[in-house]
Amino acid sequence: MELRTHSQCRDAPQSRTHGGLIMWQDPIIKETRELRNQYAAQFNHDLDAIFEDIKKRQEKSKRKQVSFSPRKAVTIKKCA
Repeated sequence: MELRTHSQCRDAPQSRTHGGLIMWQDPIIKETRELRNQYAAQFNHDLDAIFEDIKKRQEKSKRKQVSFSPRKAVTIKKCA
């Protein structure tokens, strides 16, 4: 039995999309990413500065903060 090469595979995405890859664009995801980028740009994309801003916002907020206790680690015994 001879296997087909990658370029001859019937299930290749190129054969299913008429020669091009078509990605569906979700407008909510697009908007969320744009807002995230704008927010990060305020801090020159500095993660430490972003984290400090988030912590300050949490302290100012009147909302209840929920924190869950860490889950117990699961150990797997190896078979001999």
